[in-house]
Amino acid sequence: MSAIVEPELSTERIWQCREQLQRRLAGIRRAMRAHLLWEGLAWTVAVCVSFAAVSLLIDRTFRPELASRLVLLTLGIIGIVTVAWKLLVQPLRLRLNDLDLAELLDRRRPGVGQRITNVLQLPELLASGKIDGSPAMIELAVIEDATALAKLNLRSTLNISRRRKVMALLLGTLALVAIFCFAFPSVASLWSRRWLAGSTIRWPQHTYLKVLGLDERGRLLVPRGEATVLEVDAQPEFVSADGGWSVPGRGGSLRIPGETKPHSDVPDAVAIEYRTAGGNRKQGTFTQYEPGHFRYELPPLADIATFTLTGGDDWLGPVEIVPLERPTVKDITLTAHIPGRSQPEVHHTGQQDSQLLFLPTTQLELALESDQPLASARIVTQGDDAPQLTPIDASHYTTAMTMKASVSLEFQLVAAEGGLSSKPYFLSIGLLTDRPPRVTVRVTGVGRRVTPTARIPLTIRSLDDFGIAQMTADLELTQFVDSKPQASTHQPYTETFPPDHEKLPTDVEKQIFVKLADVNAVAGNIVRLRGTATDACVLGPQQGTSRWIPLQVVTPEELFYEILVRQREQRGRFSKALDMAKGQLESIQKLATADEGSGVSRVHQVVARQIWQVANQLDATLQELTYNDLGSQPARDLLDTSIITPLRKLHDENFVGIGEKLQTLLEHRELREADRQAALDAQQAAVTEMQRILAQMSQWESFVDVINQLRQIIKSQNEVLDSTEKTEKDRIKGLFD
Repeated sequence: MSAIVEPELSTERIWQCREQLQRRLAGIRRAMRAHLLWEGLAWTVAVCVSFAAVSLLIDRTFRPELASRLVLLTLGIIGIVTVAWKLLVQPLRLRLNDLDLAELLDRRRPGVGQRITNVLQLPELLASGKIDGSPAMIELAVIEDATALAKLNLRSTLNISRRRKVMALLLGTLALVAIFCFAFPSVASLWSRRWLAGSTIRWPQHTYLKVLGLDERGRLLVPRGEATVLEVDAQPEFVSADGGWSVPGRGGSLRIPGETKPHSDVPDAVAIEYRTAGGNRKQGTFTQYEPGHFRYELPPLADIATFTLTGGDDWLGPVEIVPLERPTVKDITLTAHIPGRSQPEVHHTGQQDSQLLFLPTTQLELALESDQPLASARIVTQGDDAPQLTPIDASHYTTAMTMKASVSLEFQLVAAEGGLSSKPYFLSIGLLTDRPPRVTVRVTGVGRRVTPTARIPLTIRSLDDFGIAQMTADLELTQFVDSKPQASTHQPYTETFPPDHEKLPTDVEKQIFVKLADVNAVAGNIVRLRGTATDACVLGPQQGTSRWIPLQVVTPEELFYEILVRQREQRGRFSKALDMAKGQLESIQKLATADEGSGVSRVHQVVARQIWQVANQLDATLQELTYNDLGSQPARDLLDTSIITPLRKLHDENFVGIGEKLQTLLEHRELREADRQAALDAQQAAVTEMQRILAQMSQWESFVDVINQLRQIIKSQNEVLDSTEKTEKDRIKGLFD
């Protein structure tokens, strides 16, 4: 009986097969990791380049600001990191053991995985003794699978062409980036500075706008509550800065790269959009008032607002609009040191109602107070010698000046905050010229012809700017000696006022009586009267005179005759008024209706006016008789009591009563007989009184004639007596001679 003999195998050989397979798998693992690395790098670089290209396109097209770029850059970095993590980091971190690798290889070549598993695991099982079966058969299977695997090219399972394509794509992408950076270095540099360095530098533009009047913080400061003109310059001046160029006046930093100075094209239009504090948005378009310059009027603003501008391919903003109060003059205090006065005068312009007037050489100290701190303050005048303001603090300034001429000062204030200028504020200071006194004189109660014994009522009035020190009345008497005029001057009145300047009167009116008998005036002389006043001017006394009032001295008989003639004229007027009053009786009697009463009322007013005028004229002649000492006192009293006083009573009582009764009569369309009779009775009483007064006028003239005749007889007798005495004296003198 024969027996089966197992082949004699070597255990060491299967372990060598296992080790050889492990080394092959380790090489495949390294090749796989290299493949994953290249592919992950390719995807990561592709995503980075794609993001750079897209960001470059977005940046050149839309030109986002830094905040928008940071958001997009953050999203791009997140995407790049995500791709790199999934396609590069995670595959490289994957730990593939031999069995996992066998499974992967089995997917590409079915059956290879089982053979690799047999070679790797069966020796371990055989050595552990846990396997049931023939060891020889196991060893033979391991050797057979190892021999079969040795004949296979396991690396061919990897897609070598794919890796080559990935490497070519990666290198091509990097080469394309390098070529772009070499061909367009300025674009690449500008993009990297804007996206990687966070620079605010802009892409090259055709148009650059500049806002005029922005402060150092890029704000537009405007007067509160006033319309403001916003000006834009489309051809600004470029300033070299940081290896490029900058444009001031944009409310923010703007850097333009390049060594060549940029040029700005004038846009067709410039638009504005501004937002008020309440959130309201308004839009507008600038007006081009000269080449490259645009203007837009902002409405009055009370709160902070913002605006943005667009023009051509440029834009700027938002720029903050800050309303500020203009500086104003709160108060101006003038301290005047007036010549001749010990105490200065203080004037506050805010409380001054009258004009500021000062004498020449007055020393003025001006103190200005503003309502807010100032950067500067100055005074502008028409001349070249404008006073300079000296600052005391930020809100108070002072200066001094001497009054030489009238000045108009314009104060120009500039606020410390915002640099706003004040509105024009003017202060006029007049030069007070102390004029000589203004003197007026008038003579009342007498005419241009007076008697040698006349008392002339002379009224002198003097006006002065500061005070009258002395006032006099001048009398010039012209006599004719040998047919030649000789003048002599007299001062019938002189008055000196207290020397205290604070108490000197500025308006003085005095009435004096000039007696011609004191200067021995005779008929045929000419008298002239005037007033003179002297002031107390600190620069020297000044004298003012009035006009001369000429008077002619005549004999009492001549003047008395003239006055009588005037009185007879007034008696004639009164006689005519009496006739009109008598006619009123018939007119009242014939009145049929009230419409016919207008003529009666008109005649009544005419008669009353004539009576009043006659009374005034007679009163004037009475005064002239009195001041010229004409007629006797009984005759003048008779004129007053029997004629003038009854005339005034007739006007004030009788004719006023007649007017009231006529009004009562005419207030009804149908006249009442009782009212008619009352009016007739009053009119008749007035006529009777007028007849009595007219008779008194005639009696007065007769009385005056008798008095004059008596005076003439007495005068003649005196002349005869004087002649007799003179003859007697001549005869006695002749006897002794």
